Amino acid sequence: MPPLFVSILVYCLIIVGLSAIFMLAHKEKYAFLKKIHREQKVGSLICAIALGWSGWQGYTLLGQDFPGIASAIPILVPALIVGVYVLMDYVFTRALGGLMIMLICELLFQLQGVEMGARFLFSIIAYVIAVLGMYMIGQPWRFRNLLFKSAEQPEYGKKLAGVIVVLNVVMFIPVVVAYV
Repeated sequence: MPPLFVSILVYCLIIVGLSAIFMLAHKEKYAFLKKIHREQKVGSLICAIALGWSGWQGYTLLGQDFPGIASAIPILVPALIVGVYVLMDYVFTRALGGLMIMLICELLFQLQGVEMGARFLFSIIAYVIAVLGMYMIGQPWRFRNLLFKSAEQPEYGKKLAGVIVVLNVVMFIPVVVAYV
């Protein structure tokens, strides 16, 4: 399990990157961002990280109680990673959604013992982001449509990026208050 500050740092980097994608998708200099939703290589790398992490957690959790199932995980995870690269479309979007879900689950787990005054605020926004991650996995064309709309209407992209950043800043206010 990564330390809390590493989980928060990686999560914040993903959120900042996602916001930057929506803000910069309209500029000709960054025209490749319109096509990033189908990026195979970067998506496969993110997918390998997310699947490897989930496989490690599954092996750890199932290892003592269900050793038969746990022994299959080291074989299944690499096969899934190769299968995703070869067979799936919208790999970047799906992998990013999976990684967001994994990070939100990790943050919820690591912060369950912290006394936060407004835990409900953190939890509600975290669950909203997890559901958005599920949408990115199940319906990746919605992310593509948001990218295209951001490219066509720069103001929409800026507003969408602003909403993402504000939601996440509000989400982490109880965490910051708990540690200060």
